[in-house]
Amino acid sequence: MYMANPLFKTVAIIAVIAALVYGAGALYLSKKGSLPQVDAQIQALLQRNNSADLDGTIAAAEQHLNTNPKDEDAQLVLAAVYLDKGAETGIVGEYAQKAQTLINQVLAADPNNTEAHRQLGYSYEIEQMYGKAIAEYTIALQLDPSDDLSYEYRGHAYDLYGNLTQAKADYDSAYSLNPSRDVTLMNLARYYSEIGDATNTIAYAQQAIKVATKARIISTLYLSLSTAYDNQDVMPSAFSAVNSAISADPTYFSPYMQRAYFNLEDVSSLTASSAAPIENDIDKAISLNPGSSNAYFLKAEVAKYKNDTASSKTYVDKGLALLDADTTLTADGRSQLKAEVTSFFNLH
Repeated sequence: MYMANPLFKTVAIIAVIAALVYGAGALYLSKKGSLPQVDAQIQALLQRNNSADLDGTIAAAEQHLNTNPKDEDAQLVLAAVYLDKGAETGIVGEYAQKAQTLINQVLAADPNNTEAHRQLGYSYEIEQMYGKAIAEYTIALQLDPSDDLSYEYRGHAYDLYGNLTQAKADYDSAYSLNPSRDVTLMNLARYYSEIGDATNTIAYAQQAIKVATKARIISTLYLSLSTAYDNQDVMPSAFSAVNSAISADPTYFSPYMQRAYFNLEDVSSLTASSAAPIENDIDKAISLNPGSSNAYFLKAEVAKYKNDTASSKTYVDKGLALLDADTTLTADGRSQLKAEVTSFFNLH
């Protein structure tokens, strides 16, 4: 059996982070419930989460603001959807700046607007300015100590900042205020996954699946389950969970990567026929997320095990080029990943 490099697996921990930064516009409407001119667009966004919906929501909100430039609700809705767009497309800086302009207009008129401070924190978070994000979430909580979303978002920022203790405290506070919110349960599942507690990971993920409605979140939760079962070496359950993740959201690239990784570990001899389903899943992942360096690294690993050195090098080079262009990673994170890729493929 092959020892697939975990470096190239799109694990549920990463997927959960992606899911949290997906849907700020929908969150805003669920809290505020106003602005009927764009409400229908955002309700569609809740269900489908794709670029067409985001673009339509942006167009509707911008049109509304052309005739109602002082509408704070519209400004915050548009800011939230700009942040969604930046998170989805990877063009974080441009959309974060657009959002911050609108949010600061709201804060100039209403310095104690809790939602504005939370959204400003979120804009800093997706720009990886975690200290500034935490400061804004803290202001939001000082203004409204019952705001479960600010606890959740601050916990997530602490998590990315490397402070798991404070992250867990904030997740617990969010849970105590709203025990049925799917993303809070998902973050708790992720926390327990990070500390290697598969039992609690499974418990919180299963609880979240019961209340989740968005396809991407449900898929991510099944990914969390598949990772936990993989860690317990219960592979039938791991495969079942990753297949459920694909069924929940066939447009999400991460489950295809996870299943390819599982299948690579599961085969004892990599022939053309045994490699085919693995390569098919990787190719599907690439079609859904062409910018994934990990997909090309995993494709290179399959080629390596097939003794196809030329193809393996081609895929590694493509992955490294994408890695250099990846603005979602810190410089240290990019350097560490490149060093591990170089070591694994003997590129010295």
